[in-house]
Amino acid sequence: FPSHDIYARGMEFIKKNTFSFAGVKQKELVDLILHKKIVTANECRNWVKNLKEEFDTKQFTQEELTLTQKVGRPLDSYTSKTPPLHVRLAIELRKKTNQSYTNVEIDYIITDATKGMNGILAKDFNGEFARDYYWSNQTQPLLQRITDSVFPGEQIFEPKIRKTRMKKETTKAKKTENKKVTNY
Repeated sequence: FPSHDIYARGMEFIKKNTFSFAGVKQKELVDLILHKKIVTANECRNWVKNLKEEFDTKQFTQEELTLTQKVGRPLDSYTSKTPPLHVRLAIELRKKTNQSYTNVEIDYIITDATKGMNGILAKDFNGEFARDYYWSNQTQPLLQRITDSVFPGEQIFEPKIRKTRMKKETTKAKKTENKKVTNY
């Protein structure tokens, strides 16, 4: 029997730890392309423009924003100055509950990504989340991998705005502060 279902492997829309909105839209984009409802780069640009407007106005739920990552080794073995967010959250949980959080999945939501990655446990969601992060890091890259393959050489997405960081520099001679913008 012919089927219109898509069978895919390695795509984010089938992975458990994908931002659900991005996964749904990735599957939708693949379906639109395969069923020839998006044929040209301009049609794809219009779809992306409408998608971005939808994303910018959508009221996301806790379930839609939740990301899941497994803590794969003992918490004490993470020795870096700033361990990954899910590990930091597991360490906070251990302090509160005195339980081990090795080989446990941590559900969390990104609340700020301007200086490192910050977030909260999904169960503590209060409506605040890093909308720019969810678009720039969780949604656009999933879709752009497809559009770059289907429409090579075409710019479907607006270029990402380079992040700028303000650094304070003090000159010893004058004892004045100058601010320098550094792109990274």
